[in-house]
Amino acid sequence: MEISILGPLEITDEHGRAVVRAHGGPHLVPALLCILALREQSWSGAELKTLLWERERDLTSSWTTLIYRTRLLLPDRRLETERGMVPPHYRLKRLPGDVFDVERFRDAMDHATRSRNAGDLTTAAERYHEGLRLWRSDGSGPLLPDFPATYLMRQNDQYLELLRQYRDAAEGYGETILELGGHGQCLADALGHFIARQPDDARLHQLRMIALYRAGRKGEALQAHRDACAIFQHHFEAPPPPALDRVREQIAHDDRRLWGPLDSIDSH
Repeated sequence: MEISILGPLEITDEHGRAVVRAHGGPHLVPALLCILALREQSWSGAELKTLLWERERDLTSSWTTLIYRTRLLLPDRRLETERGMVPPHYRLKRLPGDVFDVERFRDAMDHATRSRNAGDLTTAAERYHEGLRLWRSDGSGPLLPDFPATYLMRQNDQYLELLRQYRDAAEGYGETILELGGHGQCLADALGHFIARQPDDARLHQLRMIALYRAGRKGEALQAHRDACAIFQHHFEAPPPPALDRVREQIAHDDRRLWGPLDSIDSH
């Protein structure tokens, strides 16, 4: 079985046939499956209910129906109940050969980090790219569209950690390519795609400005700063962090540090 949660939920069986295919939105069965796929350990029924439903009420009937509907969709009794625990805990049963995109992403990020720390920037860039390709959002909606939109889900540690890992991967990819001497429209476009997914990431805006400047596109680099200002104003009704303005000044004055190591350029 293959379970993909880094985008609209998709679950296929060993023959490649779709078991579940969601299209984004607040549907409880896909939302429950996305939560369960976040980790191998079980979740308590009480915790799952608080993540799925915003308001406290008697959920006995709704919960029983949800578990029943979820079990109907999954093959081979994959939704397990650990009844020896109080309250009951639930987990997705993993079998040899199963593929979880979230685990592949984490493995790629671990490999990228180790390679970068060892000075192997080429391998690091390849692993960052491999991991980022698993995310299927086009930027027009949430990165994880089939997770619950509840407040407690948005504050959940595993959920926040996954989004942080995506941010680190996007920044790491841009930084590594620049450290390898890459720049130009291809890198700028990739960074623009990452920005569409996380518009509040000032570091990505900085990297895009630097990539354009190094490609000899000073005017476009300055336009990228104006674009960033517009994005922050539209999404957050606030100006961008001061560091973006400082990089803009460096570009406007052709500061030689823009060609040096990234840590010599005004960063986070």
